[in-house]
Amino acid sequence: MAQAIGQTDEGLLLRRIRERLAANLGKRIYEMWFAQPERLELRFGRLVVSGQNEFEINRLRRNYDDALQSVVREFSFPPMAVDYELNTAAIDPPSSSSTLPPPPDETLPLSSNGNRLNLVERGATKPVATTEPKRRRHQSLADFVFGESNEMLRAALAQVTQQPGSCSPLILVGPTGCGKTHALSGLVAKMCESSKFGRCAYFSAEEFTNSFLDALRGSGLPSFRRKYRDLQMLAIDDFQFLGGKRATLTEFQYTLDHLTRAGKQVVLASDRPPSQIVGIGEELLTRLTCGWVCSVIPLDTTARRTLIERGAARRDLPLSDDVVHLLAQNLPGDARRIQGALNRLQAWQLCRRQVPSLRETRELLRDLLYTPTARTTLARIEQAVCDCCGVEADELHSESRGRRIAAARMLAMWLSRRHTSNALADIGRHFGGRSHSSVIAAQKKIDQWLKSEDESLFAGTEGSLRDVIQQIEQRLKVG
Repeated sequence: MAQAIGQTDEGLLLRRIRERLAANLGKRIYEMWFAQPERLELRFGRLVVSGQNEFEINRLRRNYDDALQSVVREFSFPPMAVDYELNTAAIDPPSSSSTLPPPPDETLPLSSNGNRLNLVERGATKPVATTEPKRRRHQSLADFVFGESNEMLRAALAQVTQQPGSCSPLILVGPTGCGKTHALSGLVAKMCESSKFGRCAYFSAEEFTNSFLDALRGSGLPSFRRKYRDLQMLAIDDFQFLGGKRATLTEFQYTLDHLTRAGKQVVLASDRPPSQIVGIGEELLTRLTCGWVCSVIPLDTTARRTLIERGAARRDLPLSDDVVHLLAQNLPGDARRIQGALNRLQAWQLCRRQVPSLRETRELLRDLLYTPTARTTLARIEQAVCDCCGVEADELHSESRGRRIAAARMLAMWLSRRHTSNALADIGRHFGGRSHSSVIAAQKKIDQWLKSEDESLFAGTEGSLRDVIQQIEQRLKVG
């Protein structure tokens, strides 16, 4: 029978609420989420539910508010209010030795294959081991080859080293193999050399995610937060890995806010601009784009030559000028492929005890070298534009005049005129059955943007128009 709150001792009433909640939810779920003494309190005629953070409070409200309201209606009349409040110091996270699964309808982070991650393994009887990264060897910025195309990157890194926190977050964006990891690792190494600068650390996005999940399993969010928020500089590589992992992105947003408010430095590296990362919320997106989004451009011919000469010298591999020229002209601007090519030539030298000739180099690296006779087709241009501008082929062919899609379509037509011998009518027909005058208009518009240097008009990507063109043409050359 329902009773007024004033007629029942608060301690007895709270005990009855707990007993009925355990009966309704089941003993295992109750012990997982409500058994802690500080979780439920009666305060001034209200049932107060405490959570360790906003994410936990939202989870409790979403999954268990109906059950709490039902119990309250049973034991109080009129029904007391159920309030949720933040209490970071009071509540311990669920034990990692628990055998309980999370609530079935709980929103959990996504794995790389799109499946939900269980924070507690079903049937687990042992705590999951923590995934602390091993101490890594950092690369040196002195070994980084910038080239003329990456002067902006040089300026960004210099700004961070001279005035940490002045451009936070700094986000390095570029395709695989352009040197983002080297730049990020070298920056951390340089900052660690300074005795005036505090602690700084480099993590991959996977390490950040695993560390967060370990904290939820039982190692504790306070220790996780101290680990990342007490740093003077936090560097995270492969940031796009966090795409779709909503809980991890939320925790990262709080970490970013804490560090930037304290004037500390955050540096991220990603293979795509923040706006193209799946599942990133508007709040986090605005925080990221208010920093410095710096494009990292694949190596040009001069920079590739410098990298090849340095790599050959380190391997004691005396390549002829003809071989170096061949590699610089015909290897893609992917530093990893260049290193792989040099490793292959070094292995050949060790086997044959002589340096490979020009003809032998062509034969050894025939699968890596760009073939100048490779034909650039409209289909290849279309695919390269889709990859670099984050649009689908169907969108290029559609009637959509949205700013992002229209800009990518015009760029595809401009590149088709530049790199193929197709007639205007053929180009227009390929991109959605458009007329030859549409192709001419697209070409004039792109030329106008390039001449005016008002490249912010191009909406296909966060990089400048020249950066986008260079990335696409590099893909066409490699392909």
